[in-house]
Amino acid sequence: MRLSKVLKSSLALLFTLACSVASHAEFKASPLAKAAPEGVSASIREVLATEGWQILGDDGKTVLNIWLRKEIPGSSKPEGPKGNILFPFLAEGELIAAVEVVSQVGDYRDQPIAPGLYTFRYGVQPINGDHLGASPYRDFGCLIPAKKDQKSERLTRKNLEHDSAEAAGTSHPAIMMFLAPEKDVKPGQILRDDANDRTSVVLPLGIKSSTDRTSVMLQWIVSGRAPV
Repeated sequence: MRLSKVLKSSLALLFTLACSVASHAEFKASPLAKAAPEGVSASIREVLATEGWQILGDDGKTVLNIWLRKEIPGSSKPEGPKGNILFPFLAEGELIAAVEVVSQVGDYRDQPIAPGLYTFRYGVQPINGDHLGASPYRDFGCLIPAKKDQKSERLTRKNLEHDSAEAAGTSHPAIMMFLAPEKDVKPGQILRDDANDRTSVVLPLGIKSSTDRTSVMLQWIVSGRAPV
């Protein structure tokens, strides 16, 4: 099974983490003063921050808990997008975070993602005619069941695709979308895009290259449809 075939028809829709709450829900994000639970492997918990982010729905109930990696290896210092890749310094299959789904959510195809623990890894769409016009960006993320993903090392594209499909319980990977936010945003800030009917949370990624360590902001879509 090739990722390009899996995504061919569905990336045009690019539903991303379409939560089972209303699309206009007023989400909130707040620091979470606890480490990832032991359902995440010790090897992965070792590289995660000891505190996370709690994403709340408009009813005040937790939808997601997210623990970002303390330092994500970068091939170079982040200097903005390169063509249609927003984060060219990240490697495909790199571990980004651990996620606890508290309330059932759906991925871009509205495949249900059951409550539980998952890892979150970076992916890049291959360059071929299958994705022509499907999305303005090639970056995406995959959820993988934590019990399946035991080591912090990068995954190959084949393993990334195969293991992520188990998160949705289908032959399709569980894909999540993120963007690079505009300047002057703060960690934990909620961004509402009424024109595209989507809601995002801004999260800080610590990037360590061979020359320095820096932080970049990630706009993680928690509800709605991504632009195509």
